[in-house]
Amino acid sequence: MRRTILLFVGLYLLCIGIANAQNDVFSKDDNSSSKHSVYSELLGRTIIFGSINYEYTINDGFSIGAGLGVNSVLSGQTNRINNGETETGKYFDTGSAQMLFANYFRGNDRHKLFFTIGITNFLLTYRNIYPSETIVQWDPQLEWNAGLGYQFAGHSTFLRASIYCISMPDPVGWFPKYFPWFGLSVGYKFH
Repeated sequence: MRRTILLFVGLYLLCIGIANAQNDVFSKDDNSSSKHSVYSELLGRTIIFGSINYEYTINDGFSIGAGLGVNSVLSGQTNRINNGETETGKYFDTGSAQMLFANYFRGNDRHKLFFTIGITNFLLTYRNIYPSETIVQWDPQLEWNAGLGYQFAGHSTFLRASIYCISMPDPVGWFPKYFPWFGLSVGYKFH
């Protein structure tokens, strides 16, 4: 475990050196210095489907953001016994994720490495509709995540690849409580 952490930190420091060695390629009239950005991340902090995120750049090295993602959507038919009689109903279960995060960037305008840390609220919603009643249940679970990534930026767009350590909500089934994960993002910067 210690060797893996040292290798991970060493690769990160090497990549920071490479990113800092890049030349500035942007002029001041493009969107590379924009404070606002929106992006879509495939997989990432939401585990399965991905998320839509907004990010605000505080300064050249720091940004904060929020996102909304979908983990699962299930629907079908369900049966239950109510007062000695079998009722047939429909269920609609969703898993969503609401995220808050902060990023620390190192590098030049075009090539940057970043460290990200955040919290994710995994919200499971269960809705069962029977002839006699509708049952709605909520199960929120707040978890943390952290990761390292690389960002390649154009004049108004950017691409990101991230590696995360994700804390899963309980119970997690066959997933371990903490596990490595990745995400791929494409985004747009604007004023």
